[in-house]
Amino acid sequence: MTIISQKITSPQNPQIKLAVKLRESSKTRKLNDEIIFEGVREFKMSAQSQFIPRKIFISEESSSEIQKIVRDAQASKSTEIFYCSKEVFKKIALRDDPQNLVCIGQFAIKAVPDLAPKIDKPIFLVLDGLEKPGNIGAIFRTADALALDGIIILEGSSDILSPNSIRASLGTVFTVPWIYTDHIQLAQFFGQFSITPIAAYLDATSTKVHATNFNRPVAIFLGSEAHGLSSESLKITLHRTIIPMCGAADSLNVSVATALIAYEAIRQQGRF
Repeated sequence: MTIISQKITSPQNPQIKLAVKLRESSKTRKLNDEIIFEGVREFKMSAQSQFIPRKIFISEESSSEIQKIVRDAQASKSTEIFYCSKEVFKKIALRDDPQNLVCIGQFAIKAVPDLAPKIDKPIFLVLDGLEKPGNIGAIFRTADALALDGIIILEGSSDILSPNSIRASLGTVFTVPWIYTDHIQLAQFFGQFSITPIAAYLDATSTKVHATNFNRPVAIFLGSEAHGLSSESLKITLHRTIIPMCGAADSLNVSVATALIAYEAIRQQGRF
């Protein structure tokens, strides 16, 4: 075990400057092959995954409980722990909460073969062009709550490992299996495992969600609220489903719609 502790009192410290760059720049995160997030709850969730923490920043005002959580969680890992003054911690944190922590580390993104079904009737979610971290985070929370079999992220969607996405997911990006891929690999994946792609699609010809057959291996496609599903996604989703609406609005927030459809799929499969 190697735990190195340092105290930081200057916002000009190189470690603080790097943390700020990682928080603000997706390009920096990719170049450094590192992610950054904050929150004790998120930190505990990351411990259930293959995430490797390299640096942990704690406010000098943090409770002894938080300090113990950090040390216990890192008991078998090589990690640097930085105790920051209140002013320095505010510079790197998204939330103004001294009872908090910020963590930097490495997370290996899974590949398509890693999502091979482990049960006869898997349920996958496919996110096509979703841009808002809040929606993506909420969808991950639904997938975690229902123990769905994975989330597939198509090109054009927001950065799943951005600090905002991780925060919105309450750390479930670390517990739900997910991958990035394109439509070609996706179609091959569906063919290999006989998975039926079903699009959530606002059209009069779509089948109402409670009448859609989810009692089979399925992948549910969700598009952005602004643009819907891409033409590539519509080409490979021969089945369409819709949530009946009784009011003036014609659609729900995409994360709410995802939850309703996913719960119906789980209900039909008798997983409860």
